[in-house]
Amino acid sequence: LPFEDVNKFAEDEKGNLWIGTNGGGLLYFDRTANSYKSYRHDPRDPNSISSDVIVSLCIDHEKKLWVGTYFGGLNCFDGRRFIHFRHDSRDSGSVSDDSIWEIFEDTDKNLWIGTLSGGLNLFNRKTKRFTRFNVENRSTHSNYISTIIEDRKGRILFGTSNGIDWYAKSSAKFEYLGHNDNEPNSLSNNNVMAILEDSRGLIWVGTREGLNLMHRDGKGFSIFRKEDGLPDNTILTVLEDNLHNLWLSTPNGISQAVVNQKADGEIALHFINYDESNGLQGREFNDKAGFKTRSGELILGGP
Repeated sequence: LPFEDVNKFAEDEKGNLWIGTNGGGLLYFDRTANSYKSYRHDPRDPNSISSDVIVSLCIDHEKKLWVGTYFGGLNCFDGRRFIHFRHDSRDSGSVSDDSIWEIFEDTDKNLWIGTLSGGLNLFNRKTKRFTRFNVENRSTHSNYISTIIEDRKGRILFGTSNGIDWYAKSSAKFEYLGHNDNEPNSLSNNNVMAILEDSRGLIWVGTREGLNLMHRDGKGFSIFRKEDGLPDNTILTVLEDNLHNLWLSTPNGISQAVVNQKADGEIALHFINYDESNGLQGREFNDKAGFKTRSGELILGGP
């Protein structure tokens, strides 16, 4: 690996990996040749990637690679050159922020862009313009969008630094789920790091204060913390393996959560924790630096 601080992964149709690094640019790992190719920012080349700090990756239905950078805006790579989309304070149709924290294509082929401080953007491929959803226009409850998923009901869920905003396509309205001190079943903490809908249709939310399981009615959560067996309350990534177990990365190692659904429908978790003594490179992992390949491999990135 040419650069050892990894933030993000994407997989192409051949099973090769794109790897976004924290200062080493973009890497392409060819599995057959077992070799890496690097794409670095070159200030003399306008077609090069706009920044060497990569924080989000997405391959869309047209097989284009979308690359989100830290302070370098959004890039689209067509295999030859990187096309740049930058924030322009004079243009409300430009991307709202140059730090692109999440890129997600939904089942209707809409491209959603989550930013560090500019809220959410919906990209129009025809016009190359962005529609903004943010605190200012009362769409989202935070302008820091950390993670985006679409569930089986077609709802788009946005994890933010202030809870979960979700968008129902049918009504084109935003709804909200957040922490409430007076409600013990509310989200354990508003700092949402990761959201996963598993093969059972259960929605898991990783926060700075534990792992949350959304109740089926969507109104409350069951919460799992260190006292339940987790190595740390901060959950950076949530993945599911092909045996339907969850894998969680934390600042204190990795945890495998064996999910047991009881006869009454209640979910119990049994945690098995891993650290350096089990062969990990270390206990620390980067935010959201987890990925499941089509063949079922789980990949986790760290510093």
